[in-house]
Amino acid sequence: MKYTFLDDKTKNQNVEIDIFGNASNELLLSSHIDQLPLNLFIDDLGVSTVSFTMNNQLENSVFSSIFSQMMYASPEQKKGDLEINKISGTETILGLPCQYYTVNFIDKTKEESMKICINETYPINTFTALTGVLKVFTKSNYSNGLKGLILKGGPNTDKFETEHFILKSIKDSDAYVYFNHKESMMKHQRKMDSLMMEQRKWEDDYAALDSTAVADSTAFAGDYPYIQEYVSTYKKENSVMANLSIDNPNSKNLLKGAPQYCSNLHKDFPVFEHKEVARHLKNYAGQVCDMYLTQSYDETVDEKGTMDEIRREVLYLLDVRDKLSKSDQKKLDKYLNQLD
Repeated sequence: MKYTFLDDKTKNQNVEIDIFGNASNELLLSSHIDQLPLNLFIDDLGVSTVSFTMNNQLENSVFSSIFSQMMYASPEQKKGDLEINKISGTETILGLPCQYYTVNFIDKTKEESMKICINETYPINTFTALTGVLKVFTKSNYSNGLKGLILKGGPNTDKFETEHFILKSIKDSDAYVYFNHKESMMKHQRKMDSLMMEQRKWEDDYAALDSTAVADSTAFAGDYPYIQEYVSTYKKENSVMANLSIDNPNSKNLLKGAPQYCSNLHKDFPVFEHKEVARHLKNYAGQVCDMYLTQSYDETVDEKGTMDEIRREVLYLLDVRDKLSKSDQKKLDKYLNQLD
């Protein structure tokens, strides 16, 4: 999908944005504004600036732009709220009908508004890209069921028809990229933690030389890290087996810090009569391995997600053990006893 911007002053197309998307609500936005490239990956987890590496892979490039600094600013910097309202007016662009909406940003002092035309039945949801970027700048907590393909949008003013962006072309593509957004966000968090620790150390050293810096250092340390409020979700089973960080080829050199069985998890595994116990046991054992990888800053493991998986699998194994055959019970006990 290719969007272009029309500007009333230049009367021509001065900015182009390409969006690659799929039906899984994952979007890659690539733009050049005044020769400055900006690539964003957007999904249900959030928005990240990314760059291309070899073999069609993406990597997080969170230190490369001012946009990134705004993206990872403290959540306490929330400025206002987004409000989406359906308004009268429809249009057909590239043969696709769309309905107009206003996107209003409201804070205590002012209100800013956009106008967009969206096709709500299209399988690619570019509305996520718009709200994701707006949330970065506004720090709002907007959540709404509206989704679909944005065909046109711009400032909600009387100049809308001469100053707007519009979808110019759309086609299927065989291009693809690889990106583990969850792991990338965790890696960024680790880097930020490391930098913050260095910053704190510098602040403490400076405070030792100048007592007037103590108050500032303490205040600075109190603002970070931001820890999200705990929500108990670990008992909800995933529809598919969770990904294991130990299966990442880049993790092989880190397995020396994990129990020996982690290197052969998929090879030396018992065969059970019970169809489900093997899947749960392997997930439990693998998630334990992942926790050992957190000793290294070179690996990105979702600690909370991993702990949730372990807790859920422990409950499952405790509950299912008495329901197993004697043979399966012996295999289960033996396997758990030799996990080292």
